[in-house]
Amino acid sequence: MWELLGGLLSNTILLFALVFIYGVINFWSTKTKIGMQILIGVMTAGIAVLIIMNPWQVEEGLIYDTRSVLLLVTAAFFGVIPAVIAGIAAAAYRVFVIGGIGMYAGALTVLVSVGMGLLWRRFRKNRTDIHYYLEFLVLGFLTHILVVACQLAIPWPRAFEAIGNIALPFLVFYPMITGVLAIALHNQELRVHQALTIRNDAIILKTAIDSPKNMAIVVVDRDMRYLSFNSFHAKSFQRLYGTNPQLGISILDCVSDEKKRELLKQNLERTLAGDAFQKPHTYLDGTEAFESNYAPIIDDNGHVTGATIFTQNITERQKKDQAILHLSYHDVLTGLLNRRAYSEELKRPAVERNYPITVVMADINGLKITNDAFGHFAGDELLLTVSALFKKHCRPQDQIYRIGGDEFVLFLPGTNRVAAEAIIDGIKAEMESTVLYGLTMSVSFGLDTDIDGADLTDSVKGAEIEMYNQKLFELSSNRAEAIKTILKTLNLKNPREDVHSRRVSEFCGMIGELLGMRREQIGVLKMIGNLHDIGKIAIEESLLNKPSALTPEEWKTIRRHPEIGFRILSTSNEYADIAEDILAHHERWDGKGYPKGLRGEQIPIRARIIAVADAFEAMTATRPYREAVCEEEALAEIERCAGTQFDPEIAQIFVAEYRRRIQ
Repeated sequence: MWELLGGLLSNTILLFALVFIYGVINFWSTKTKIGMQILIGVMTAGIAVLIIMNPWQVEEGLIYDTRSVLLLVTAAFFGVIPAVIAGIAAAAYRVFVIGGIGMYAGALTVLVSVGMGLLWRRFRKNRTDIHYYLEFLVLGFLTHILVVACQLAIPWPRAFEAIGNIALPFLVFYPMITGVLAIALHNQELRVHQALTIRNDAIILKTAIDSPKNMAIVVVDRDMRYLSFNSFHAKSFQRLYGTNPQLGISILDCVSDEKKRELLKQNLERTLAGDAFQKPHTYLDGTEAFESNYAPIIDDNGHVTGATIFTQNITERQKKDQAILHLSYHDVLTGLLNRRAYSEELKRPAVERNYPITVVMADINGLKITNDAFGHFAGDELLLTVSALFKKHCRPQDQIYRIGGDEFVLFLPGTNRVAAEAIIDGIKAEMESTVLYGLTMSVSFGLDTDIDGADLTDSVKGAEIEMYNQKLFELSSNRAEAIKTILKTLNLKNPREDVHSRRVSEFCGMIGELLGMRREQIGVLKMIGNLHDIGKIAIEESLLNKPSALTPEEWKTIRRHPEIGFRILSTSNEYADIAEDILAHHERWDGKGYPKGLRGEQIPIRARIIAVADAFEAMTATRPYREAVCEEEALAEIERCAGTQFDPEIAQIFVAEYRRRIQ
């Protein structure tokens, strides 16, 4: 009996070496690695051999030990590879080293123990309603019933004697030892898992606080000593203060600037008192802006145990905010203050102004005609040039607003009317000597002075009225001159258009005479003929002079010139009456023309006359993409298209008269 108890005690002590193995080897982080499982199997095999070397012996060749408990639990916890390695080692040692009459029973014991452990591992679900000790107590009892049965492999009748000697410890003590060992391993498993979780959480936390590339994260205890910080914070302090933050030292010791250190201390004291707040600030030379969020760390008992600081560099964000703010109050094209800024300025209290204030309203003459004739890029250039002149002649304290497409307002504080007129005269003088796209710049101005701050809006209205009165005198003559300049520019840019327009004008005069028009009507008709292609000023010269046939898209561009000409001429009272004739000079008698698709007498008669004259001149003149046809061929084409393309009456009298003149 004492030999039995001694062997059982020594074997049990060796069994708990398995718990040591589990603690040494990080099973949870390496369980998928074959090499680590082999290592566990080898170490377990060593324990199994030690256990077999310390048995209690019934007789020569018949020994007993706790290898069944070891192999059962190994298979259940560690899986196939460690269990097989340990089982093979145990069986081999028992058979080939110890031998004796019990070697086959010993080998079967190994097989049964490993098999029962693997079966339990394979079929057991993740149940939590069964206590580990009770579960392994039952598993140990069932396994050792089979182990006792394995003793039948001993030669009879000794087998029955052996079963009688081991039945009690195997069916009572071994299941209990199995349960205790399983509980120990399970607790070790929980500790390993918790340690791994803590380590993973620390890695995740470190990764998380290091992931922001423009935010410093700091955690301190109640004594303001570092508990954690990210790399951005460390790099920032190295760059700003030349210090190296370290865990366990005070954050205040890492701030070399005394003023900043005192401010940080006050903020942390406030946080450690339980207050959470946000604080904007700058570092050192003030070139960088930061925003810090302070928050206390509160435990489950409501006690403040430390503080967190999240500091973000908001320099770029402030620049973007300032840029957005600038755009919201400034005109994108000119950079001047916009209508929103103008509206807010009008709402400003009168006491904040420097009186007298002179309000200047300004309106560009000819912006629309510039856009129509030369394109919006030319109109933008005109706006920029005018804006630059305003900036050049105004003073730093003056405010310049662009409140509309071609409208500007100038507020001149501390300025009476006489001084304001001197500024405007300087602007006008420079404008008169500035030519853009062949056009002299013209701006209409109106002024009104608010002397005592009674109501600035009254001065705005007064300046606006004066500006519009001035515009009535300047606008008509300015637009008429602009149209003449545009026509001159077109003819200089493309001399062929000059010849074409003069010949069309002559043919129009001839047709007017044949129709019995009065002299002044014929004069207007000839002027229309001279202006009919003015819209081509907006067509690229390369397209007008293209030597090959035009593509459908290019024809679409060319066909815009009547509309452009209409827009240019309709801006001037002097030419507004003939703008419709210019618009319709490519309409057809059968309604297949452009741009409106007018037909018959819906087309103005002067446009019908231009259509005949324009077509005849175009056919008899050389073009880059074709040679001219003879006059008789052109007349025959006019006759052929009479009643479809051309007014039949106008076509007939023109052909008859022209043939008469060339005979």
